Amino acid sequence: MRIAPLFTLLAVALFGAGCSSHDTRPIPLPPKVDVPRFMGDWYVIAHIPSRPEREAFDAVECYALQADGRIKTTFTYRKGSFQSPQKSMHPVGRVEKHGNGAVWGMQFIWPIQAEYLIAWLDEGYTQTIVARSKRDYVWYMARTPQVSEAEYQQAVARIKAMGYDTGKLRRVPQSPASSIVSRARQAWCLSGNYREWVMGLVQAVKGAVGGVLADQWKDFYTVPTGLPSTAALFAAVPQGTNAGRGSNTSGSSNIISNGSKIVVPEGYGLLLFQDGAITAFVAEPGGYEWRSDDLNSQSIFAGDGLVSTFIKQSWERFKFGGQPGSQQAAFFVSLKELPDNRFGTQSEIYWDDGFLNTQVGAVTRGSYTLKIVDPILFVKNFVPASYLQPGQVFDFTDLDNAAASQLFNEVVGSLAPAFSLYTNDPSKGNRITKLQQDSLGFAQSLSAAVEQGYQWKSDRGLAIVKTAIVSIEYDANTRELLKTVQRADALSGSRGNSNLQASVAQGIQSAGENGGAAGLVGVGMASGMFGAGNLQQPATPAAPAADDPVAKLKKAKEMLDLGLITQTDYDALKAKALGL
Repeated sequence: MRIAPLFTLLAVALFGAGCSSHDTRPIPLPPKVDVPRFMGDWYVIAHIPSRPEREAFDAVECYALQADGRIKTTFTYRKGSFQSPQKSMHPVGRVEKHGNGAVWGMQFIWPIQAEYLIAWLDEGYTQTIVARSKRDYVWYMARTPQVSEAEYQQAVARIKAMGYDTGKLRRVPQSPASSIVSRARQAWCLSGNYREWVMGLVQAVKGAVGGVLADQWKDFYTVPTGLPSTAALFAAVPQGTNAGRGSNTSGSSNIISNGSKIVVPEGYGLLLFQDGAITAFVAEPGGYEWRSDDLNSQSIFAGDGLVSTFIKQSWERFKFGGQPGSQQAAFFVSLKELPDNRFGTQSEIYWDDGFLNTQVGAVTRGSYTLKIVDPILFVKNFVPASYLQPGQVFDFTDLDNAAASQLFNEVVGSLAPAFSLYTNDPSKGNRITKLQQDSLGFAQSLSAAVEQGYQWKSDRGLAIVKTAIVSIEYDANTRELLKTVQRADALSGSRGNSNLQASVAQGIQSAGENGGAAGLVGVGMASGMFGAGNLQQPATPAAPAADDPVAKLKKAKEMLDLGLITQTDYDALKAKALGL
């Protein structure tokens, strides 16, 4: 049997007979390659190509390290144009024992293993050059689809210094759309779940779309008109000349199939379902096309900062790749603040107040704004299945919505803990009287209380953002306590000095009306209990005898200096004390 020559012929057919260089110098290698860090997507910027790559567009090499040490590799590309169907190859890499991670063998056909040398790698692991000792093929790759012209020329110079004929170098066309999907592709590549990329959403237009996209897309799905501001979840509806059906022949209003187009407006997220399972999630506004047979389509699209790690964790927990060619149900979820969620108590609620250092009670009512911070958790764990039907709108303010009514009861049950959290938090001043002025601060306390009691955020993906307390009616005991606090406030600090001075002045006026200057002297003697610098500090000397004219004049002078009497009053007191 002539097995070995057969394998040789297969390898030649696959790679072609590349022309080797006469340069026999060893290819320079970096001191060490951190193989796990090297994993992920690498976009082919330029190459001296093997036969399958000669007309490659959008070429991407993806590496995923397996438990047995092998490297699962997926090379995707389009032949001849950006519009061509995507092709893929799946060799298996193996890191050789020598070379400190820079020397690999790449196996396309068993048992043939091609040499694969990581000849250059930048410190940030963002650009690399893969070479071969024969100088027949070379690949300059980067983590992003585009590099600067200066970086490209530097790479060409490095390749030339390795002994390659750079006249054979081909720059690989990379479409602008590649940069849109690069971050999401990276996560899926590292997970090794290549099949889950077979179906999903391709973004055609990024950002706010408005009427421009409507002119280009005559048929698409989007948010229905006339929705209340409190609507949280609802089915997508078709718009356009063909009712948005495209290749969809089922006729259902929210059912999309391969090729369907969807417009996601600002402030909304898109969820796709198949058989009750979530197959895709979009959080960035733009125009999308559902593709069940395109490796560039995505099962989750993470916009710039719009999708938190929290949501990604939920996706990993609940994701479902779906079946190629199957139809999907499309629903929109609001990512805005949802207003007018009301709360109120019919009787007093009681809590331990950190400032008053006792239990206080009140009847209160108000409202709060709610936000869906994790749409996947919200739908999977909270929304009843009856709302995942065409024409249904999940509205938190709907009186017939039993799930929303449950939230109302949980908020009321969390008010006492929320008041306690607020008044026992030193950073908020511990003052119950500040509640109505601090909507954000109390919202944080209320959100923490419902999370502690009912796990709103961690189990349901919900959070309270702002509150507005319309009224607080304290019980009788609390009102008396607050009056005492007000009196204490009135006598404290500089305000206390002002109040005391006003009280003394009023006493002077009354004494003057009743006893003339003698009455003023009596008030002056009483004021001798306080020092001139601070009315609240007691004076240590004993009061002199009331009939001592010198003492009377001294006290009158102190009162004049403190501004408690006028110069005319002082002159009158002086004349009386001296018997003039």
